Amino acid sequence: MSPTFQLPPQAAARIRAFYDHWDRLRGGRECPSRGDFDPAAVPEFLEYISLVDVSPETPRFVYRLVGTGVVRLLGKELTGQPVGTGVKASEIDKVLERYQNVAATMVPLYHRDYLQEENNDFTEVERLMLPLSEDGQSVNMILVFVWPRPAR
Repeated sequence: MSPTFQLPPQAAARIRAFYDHWDRLRGGRECPSRGDFDPAAVPEFLEYISLVDVSPETPRFVYRLVGTGVVRLLGKELTGQPVGTGVKASEIDKVLERYQNVAATMVPLYHRDYLQEENNDFTEVERLMLPLSEDGQSVNMILVFVWPRPAR
């Protein structure tokens, strides 16, 4: 098994609930497959979910689908676009490093930060990146849940 992952105590209840759902789906495996994830089972989360394809080719990470809530936050539709599209140039390496880390380790990643988009660098979000694997050996998709923090 990969290193143990734990959400921090201050993670939003929605983040924790989404992680718990993913954790149940994996059933003792490193991570579940895309086929294990039924969107109809979690309708309350769908607008803040993105699904990212992981490929050995360049671009390595491409948005397969982007929920409507994420589109609103980013100010644009990114389905079919490489991860990093619309991100401030100074932040692209950091963004891609997160995806690379999840793909390489099969370990979820949680972080809380302000969006780093050209159109929105003022909304604070919590982001949970969850690996998916068809073969149990390598990550072929990353399931991302982005939850906007209440404005201060």
